[in-house]
Amino acid sequence: MQERPTKIFLFSILLMASFFLFFYRLDAIGLVGPDEPRYAEVAKEMIHTGDFVTPHLLGKPWFEKPILYYWCAAGFYSLLGIRETAARLPSSVAALLMILAVLLVPRSKSSFENRWRSAVIVATTVGILGFSHGASTDMLFTSTFTISMVAFLSLLQEERTGPFRGRILLAYGALGLSVLAKGPVGLVLAFLIVFVYGGMTSGRKIIPKLKLTYGIVVLALVGGPWYVICAWRNGWSFLDTFLLQHNLARFATNTFQHSEPLWFYVPVILISTIPWTPFLLLLVSPTRAYLKGRTWRTHPGPLFLYLWIVVPFLFFTIARSKLPGYLLPVLPPIALLLGQALEKESPLGFIPRWAKLSSYFLEPVLLLGVFFSRHEICRMFDLPSDALTAPLGIVLLLSVPFSIWITFSKEQSRVLGISHLVLIAIFAVITSHKTLPYVGPPLSARPVAQRILERSRTPVVYSDSIDRSLQYGLDFYLPQSPQPLLSPEDIHIVHLGKDAFLVEERINWHLPSKRAVLLLETPEIRVWNWLD
Repeated sequence: MQERPTKIFLFSILLMASFFLFFYRLDAIGLVGPDEPRYAEVAKEMIHTGDFVTPHLLGKPWFEKPILYYWCAAGFYSLLGIRETAARLPSSVAALLMILAVLLVPRSKSSFENRWRSAVIVATTVGILGFSHGASTDMLFTSTFTISMVAFLSLLQEERTGPFRGRILLAYGALGLSVLAKGPVGLVLAFLIVFVYGGMTSGRKIIPKLKLTYGIVVLALVGGPWYVICAWRNGWSFLDTFLLQHNLARFATNTFQHSEPLWFYVPVILISTIPWTPFLLLLVSPTRAYLKGRTWRTHPGPLFLYLWIVVPFLFFTIARSKLPGYLLPVLPPIALLLGQALEKESPLGFIPRWAKLSSYFLEPVLLLGVFFSRHEICRMFDLPSDALTAPLGIVLLLSVPFSIWITFSKEQSRVLGISHLVLIAIFAVITSHKTLPYVGPPLSARPVAQRILERSRTPVVYSDSIDRSLQYGLDFYLPQSPQPLLSPEDIHIVHLGKDAFLVEERINWHLPSKRAVLLLETPEIRVWNWLD
């Protein structure tokens, strides 16, 4: 193939696979956990109230997260209606934009195939795939922060040629969006990465390259207005709830009960980078040589990527509150380093042959191990014993010809990328049909809401001692939010009829009337409906 047709082919297969990876059957599973339905409900109320400044949950101001996700979800609600797909599209689109940003890494530092491999790695890791299907702020933050870091990398390592002002605008504008997505943490991480990099390489020479005056103006214009208007409207309650409680307190205390040991993020990275985890071996030797020889002074290229990994890792390790999604921003730089490591002649330096052979060998071994452990995995997650057989079995069978192709191909790393795109896309499609339908019902309020809406289009629902995930889910799926009962006796004084329902925790079961019929029963809850 000629160079241009090859680029078009590789880019096309990446885009086609991205549809199945990020956009296919976003509603295969209902909104799960407390966060997804809660964020989706806030965006829903934004549409209903027309207030695009102050987020509301159940009619009350809600300042846990900034505004960007709610704006995006509300926009998709306007186009597609209020449904799971629209609630999750902000994360899916953000993931795609992040993949495209990886392709824009400075050309002088990375060949097209190198950047393409890195984009493939980002697109097919478990961490990115999982959060790209979630109605949450994590992927929006990761994407905007990645776009900003790629632009800063270009500013710091490229000569002042081409659309220089455009790169400044992109760097600071995307950083402003990250502040709207997650808060000031993006500013803190970017400041640490950029200035530690400058201190280790060029010292004060970094300041002119950053064009701080122009950049701060862009940053303020993009990320500042909403904060100013929201604080002006809501006063101290906004600053106290958002800045002090959900940023400073979340970092410095265990107020939100997310405390984990210091080593928590090591397994998080190993799991998040599946199926590329074995290939992390390729980074051990060049990283050790790069740091030991202090070659960043003469070859600063990889240093920015290492800092992009180390700074967030240390920052969130020190923080008292720890969640897996916090470490998503380190996956793109890991992918960029792996993309270079998979080059025939790696720009990172010498990579031992044992590391390459081990990486290629360990991946199919791990896949076999997962396949033969599928029944134990199903039992662990309370799934039917064959829920994983079809997706894992088909991928395992298809991996055989791909392995042969990789072995005898002159372009092993290119074929490796193509095989992962195809196999992971197939796995995602089959899983959405064969596995997720079993995962959804126990974790989502959607089945409960559907049963209620089958009986009445205008239900009046009461709830008693139910889990907050179910409560938030019913808020989203039902036309009106369930009314919580302060005590079991309250059910005797409310209006009852065929449109009245009670959702209660099973252990607190109390049948208040012989006229009630049991509509739905699970190990956790019972749903009652009153007769005429």
